[in-house]
Amino acid sequence: MICNLKEEKTERLFRVLDILPLNLVREIQRIGEGRLDYPSGLSEIRVRCRSRSSIVLSGENVPLFTRVTENELATVYDRLLSGSLYAHVKDLKDGFVSAFSGVRVGVCSSVSDSGDLPSQINGLVFRIPISPSEAADDLYLAWREARGGLLIYSLPGEGKTSALRALAGKVSVESGMRVAVIDERREFLPEDYTDATVDILSGYSKAKGLEIALRTLSPEVIVIDEIGNASEADALLRVGRGGVPIIATAHAGSFEEVIRKAGISKLADEGYFKVYARLYREKNRFLHEISVRSN
Repeated sequence: MICNLKEEKTERLFRVLDILPLNLVREIQRIGEGRLDYPSGLSEIRVRCRSRSSIVLSGENVPLFTRVTENELATVYDRLLSGSLYAHVKDLKDGFVSAFSGVRVGVCSSVSDSGDLPSQINGLVFRIPISPSEAADDLYLAWREARGGLLIYSLPGEGKTSALRALAGKVSVESGMRVAVIDERREFLPEDYTDATVDILSGYSKAKGLEIALRTLSPEVIVIDEIGNASEADALLRVGRGGVPIIATAHAGSFEEVIRKAGISKLADEGYFKVYARLYREKNRFLHEISVRSN
């Protein structure tokens, strides 16, 4: 398809390991040597200086014994920012850093006196995108048949963004349609879509990104991550009434839960989504359920 997902996952992991303390990296690699799900199942590395660091392998939380000092954590943080705090101010105000290759890093800290930026960093949570299995293929087939809105939902860490990233490219390549991605958290990379007609609006709020996409990009499909509130629903309804289908994600563990969200409920009442897909994990396997709902 657009890229070799296994190689992409390995490259992302190596880039993360490259900025971590060497002793911590060695322990992670020792654990990986004894597991068949490494590195493909590694979705998080949590680096802490006041308690134990840990990794998440195939949904299992694995504590690490290597202790990270405050100086080591400060060095990792500086490497993460590439020495430029100013370049990451917008994201840091929301508690994260968009790193390299779609890796998002949560920043655990106290808040500064100004109330804007983190201070006294005590932990960093590296979320490494998982490689979607057949989910993107099945999602595309369901979307192609319904030719309407598609909502992907799951609990955190179960593959929503990874599936969405792959699906954006698949829709473009397979259907030949122009796809616009509203990437508020900078998790989609242009280099992942070298064979596709995908335009990425990176760092814009969802409402602003939708406005710009419609006004300047003439998209035939819009892809957007993590929706749910009422203001986002209003912006999406304006898009839908203009005839452009949306492929989106939301946090929820069940259809009943996702439909209770204020924004999603409003969209559902309007018959906005034709297809709903739940992603979930059972032991070491990522699974999905797809339903098409008539309006």
